Amino acid sequence: MRILLRLGAYQLFCQDRIPDHAAVSQTVEIAIQRHGRKAGGLTNAILRRLARERERWETPPEGADEIARLAFFHSHPRWIVQELVSRFGSEVAAKALEINNQRAPLTVCMRDLDSESAIEKFAEF
Repeated sequence: MRILLRLGAYQLFCQDRIPDHAAVSQTVEIAIQRHGRKAGGLTNAILRRLARERERWETPPEGADEIARLAFFHSHPRWIVQELVSRFGSEVAAKALEINNQRAPLTVCMRDLDSESAIEKFAEF
């Protein structure tokens, strides 16, 4: 159930092309299939509330300090943010947190292949 709720929440908050009703509906269907009608009802209630109160979940709590705001906006634990800020300052820490949330570039290590053989191998895909 926890994984389903995370998937549904991800669709609500991060997948702009998926309408809220579709994200909720699909997740509820899976919950019913896997865990029964009661689980489907619980999933429906939780995800509909998340969708309805989206703004509340997209803004940091009132009175949050700089560390809490950075942790909230960049989805990192407070202790990591605290460590980065204490070592590098707020500006550098914010940039590091932003970069840490980006998709890593693809890196390929070629062993026992020259560049021409590697190109041929990749062309097969």
